[in-house]
Amino acid sequence: MRPRIAGRPRRSEDCARAPEPEEWTNCSVTIQDATDDDPSGIEEGQYYACADGELVVRDLDGRVIARQLLGRGDDPLTVVKRLLRKTASRRPAPLVFPDAGYA
Repeated sequence: MRPRIAGRPRRSEDCARAPEPEEWTNCSVTIQDATDDDPSGIEEGQYYACADGELVVRDLDGRVIARQLLGRGDDPLTVVKRLLRKTASRRPAPLVFPDAGYA
């Protein structure tokens, strides 16, 4: 972590004060491969990069789920997909009941 310069707000504070972007970029990532019994799982989100290099990711309901500073040469889309995979693993999987063959 870089040292904070006195009198200078943190980068996330800079981005928080920036006006809300008019357009967010949509993104989706496969988090589970398809099988014979189960279709693949995807995670969807939206993102934008602040002018100071901070990447903000939110879910489709508009809740911010991740913020990260982009490093030199980082591809924003690659970082967003990694963050979406990471946040998806924290949520519980839906319950699946086996077909017992009777009603």
